Amino acid sequence: MGLAAAFCLIFGSCLSASIQEKKSGLSISVTSDWRKVEVAGLIENRLSQLKKIGLKRKKWQTFFSVYVGDEGSFESNPAMLGTYKVEDGKISFIPRFYFEPEIAYTIVVKPALLGKLLDIEFPDSIRMIHSFSFASDKAISKPVVSRVYPTGDKLPANLLRFYIYFSESMNEKNTFDFIKILDSKNQEVTDAFVDIKNGLWDSESRRLTVILHPGRIKRGVGLNLTMGETFTESKKYKLLIKKELHSSFGHSLPDDFVKEFEILEHDRVSPNYKNWQLITPGADTTEPLQLTLDKPLDHALLMRFIEVRDSADVRIIGTISLSNNEMAWVFTPEKTWNHGSYKLVVNPALEDLAGNRMDHPFDVNTTKYSVDESGTQITIKFKIAKSVPTQLN
Repeated sequence: MGLAAAFCLIFGSCLSASIQEKKSGLSISVTSDWRKVEVAGLIENRLSQLKKIGLKRKKWQTFFSVYVGDEGSFESNPAMLGTYKVEDGKISFIPRFYFEPEIAYTIVVKPALLGKLLDIEFPDSIRMIHSFSFASDKAISKPVVSRVYPTGDKLPANLLRFYIYFSESMNEKNTFDFIKILDSKNQEVTDAFVDIKNGLWDSESRRLTVILHPGRIKRGVGLNLTMGETFTESKKYKLLIKKELHSSFGHSLPDDFVKEFEILEHDRVSPNYKNWQLITPGADTTEPLQLTLDKPLDHALLMRFIEVRDSADVRIIGTISLSNNEMAWVFTPEKTWNHGSYKLVVNPALEDLAGNRMDHPFDVNTTKYSVDESGTQITIKFKIAKSVPTQLN
């Protein structure tokens, strides 16, 4: 059974909505995992146009909103907070916290207001309304820790961050009651983190950025003088995520999660792009561009701070993946490579695991070290050669 039919069975009020869908050419659905609402029916160039406009949340909500409550009660409630995206040929709404079982929600789409943005004519009288809920046995499964960065098990003594990814949206309350650093004797290392209230989460509450206290990293200041450094070289430690940390549905982790790692010497040297190695693909292919780095770099920044551009300085669209403990950056283009000149553009704010930027180290004595604050981009030029036909014998 489709979700549209499920709406009708639950609320018995979908006939007018179905008629409105036929009139507008748009359709509303909820994904099978109950994580997002989608509006389909716009052709690709209209979706591209909408994406380029770069709407703020309040503007999105003028024509596409989701509320708590059924059709008889939702209008007394504010629109739900969340993220709007244009993706996979649809307009998507991802709620700030996932939909909960046994609660009614209502989706409202106003095609006429959307049409005004895109120069499409829809009758002003059309207002598409769908209400839905789902049973508790359909709720999202228990959350798990899906990955932790850095992925390596040998980390510098002045490590600055962990990134923890979860399979589900998590409850953000009192995050650091459930995340600890343990030494080799399983004793907690106190004051290890910057205790940001409820943690530093992404918009979907699925990625937590854990910042190790810089006051204990920087030499000769604050906690570094009173408590010493968080880690000791050559010692082993554990990052513990307690099973009591739970999702926005109230489901706890199935078990404690532990990442074990050993501490190396301090890293107080900036990454050096001159020591990077680039393997280029051939023209007329979508083979990946492969970049080997001089040392592991910050996972989140690597995904954002290196771009590929052509000779006209136009950004090449593609996907990025990382491997070899964040020492390998791989770019796969959406379209085939052309023969000619390209360049990698690197933001100098790109950091290694210890927070050393491309243009200056993290723990720097400015009286002895000249810091480049110009923010000048780093450019690495390369060429895509013509593909050579294979000679068959």
